Formats: sequence, C-alpha cells, structure tokens
Amino acid sequence: PGPIPQCRFMVLEKRQSQEKENEDLWVADETASILLLDVPTYLGVEEGDLLKLQKGEVLQDDSRLFLRIGHGQLQRDGFLTLLFKET
Repeated sequence: PGPIPQCRFMVLEKRQSQEKENEDLWVADETASILLLDVPTYLGVEEGDLLKLQKGEVLQDDSRLFLRIGHGQLQRDGFLTLLFKET
C-alpha cells in the first residue's frame, strides 16, 4: 500500500459512500477490480466511464485493497458504450 503514479480503469458500479457528498465506485482494469473510495458526486461519474487516477493512494484494510484519490487527480478518460443485438 502507498502512492501509485497512474492507473486507468472503467467504472462498473456506483455505491453509497459513508461520506454524504461522495460515492464509492467499483472499478476494473484488464487485470483486476477494486473499490475506489469517496469520489465526490459533483464529478458526475457514471457507470461505463473510463477514468484516469494520477497520484492516487492504495489503502489496505485486513485482507482487501482499496483506492483513494487522496492528494491525486481523477479525470475522465472516455466512456464505453455497449450495444446488444438480439438474434
């Protein structure tokens, strides 16, 4: 656990945070999924958004790892749109 220079991931699911003005995001990249804690709701992040976290923090609680923006910067890096076609 500690600082990370940069990571990119997709938002899979939004969850209620313990902080009223924030939300937790379940995010994933091509290798794993993790919970990104306390993301301000004013950022307007939605499921399917691609995000880039620069200078974020990795936290550990018992056996789980978490990400936090901390003193870093979270920015949109695109979005993913899925189209399903019935055959």
